[in-house]
Amino acid sequence: ATINRLKNFQTASGGFAYWPGNAEASTWGTTYGGHFMIEAQKLGFTLPASMLTKWKKYQRKIAKTWTGSADYHNSDLDQAYRLYTLALVNAPEWGAMNRLKERPNLTNSARWRLAAAYAISGKKSVAEQLTKNLNYNIKPYRQFGYTYGSNLRDQAMILETLTAIGDKVKSAKLLQIIAKDLNSKEWYSTQTTAYCLLAIGKYVGANKVTKKFTFDYTLAGKSKNVGSNNPIAQVNFNPETASDLKFKNTSDGILFVRIITQGKPAIGEETSGENNLKLAVQYKDLSGKLIDNKNIKQGSDFIAEVTISNPDEMGNYQEMALTQIFPSGWEIHNTRMDNITTYSKTNVPEYQDIRDDRVYSYFDIGSGKTQVYRIQLNAAYQGRYYLPAVSASAMYDNTISARQAGNWVNVVGEGLEN
Repeated sequence: ATINRLKNFQTASGGFAYWPGNAEASTWGTTYGGHFMIEAQKLGFTLPASMLTKWKKYQRKIAKTWTGSADYHNSDLDQAYRLYTLALVNAPEWGAMNRLKERPNLTNSARWRLAAAYAISGKKSVAEQLTKNLNYNIKPYRQFGYTYGSNLRDQAMILETLTAIGDKVKSAKLLQIIAKDLNSKEWYSTQTTAYCLLAIGKYVGANKVTKKFTFDYTLAGKSKNVGSNNPIAQVNFNPETASDLKFKNTSDGILFVRIITQGKPAIGEETSGENNLKLAVQYKDLSGKLIDNKNIKQGSDFIAEVTISNPDEMGNYQEMALTQIFPSGWEIHNTRMDNITTYSKTNVPEYQDIRDDRVYSYFDIGSGKTQVYRIQLNAAYQGRYYLPAVSASAMYDNTISARQAGNWVNVVGEGLEN
């Protein structure tokens, strides 16, 4: 399913856009998407031939013409990662690899990733020389865009390199660090988590860690034996009966047990909050006059207006996401807000996903700036409905978020009491 969805991201150039339908390719997104395709292919999944061929052509073109003129953090890592994926698909771009290797002031993260490209291409001695005297301690950082990096993401890439080189001592130590961080309650972005799991998986595959294990568990006085030929086994329990739960490891190795519970706030118990971001939601008629969203006459057209402000505390914000889920008694108009001439124009998001009952808007917002997003709605069906919370957050930094609590709303007909 993911491979098929990637088709919607591929541009005429062969690269992948960050959002489906965009004409311009994202350099990091292209490499990231291509990396996924290659790993999937190695596991036996079938790729559309033209899709991979066009991607490879784009990657080789960019690799050959890369000059390193970009001024953002880890721009050389962008090139090193590109070269790594070309090596992974058995098409190493030796000229570009050698030029990057000789580049002065090459960052450590780029050195590690470039070393991986040499290692999987049969040049382990070059890889060892590139990483000689380098350590895997990365200063904490978190990047909104460009390479979407973090210190843990970079360490995961280093683990992948150490595994490719065959350094069992350093890779085992780094594996423990990464596993400990993943097991913490710290928030990690999708990319950081993905690279960590990929690197751990490759380590396990290279070092032939046993997959088979067995254990017993006792619940409410009843015991059961469980065995698995995979590295993980999952057992579902009713939380109401899982208070007296015991486990016994019947394997030779260490068994790690986690009890995970999931849920969502009960309707009406959501809370409002702001964290390095400000958000306000208002409802207006088409002339811009405020209305009470708790009681709207059936058939009325109105506007959901969200105002988002960057309080100028942490600089520019990139890759922000606004989530608006609407009650089932309201319908979203298909027309875009810029077609509504009776009301002031909304900001245009970088990408917007409009579904039957919700709208996802994605955007960047500068330091100290305010942006307004509006969606036209219609009170279509009489009844009482719940309006969920409206929330906005940075996709790659959970310290930036804001939400406004939901509330009950009524769609009322003529002569009906509220």
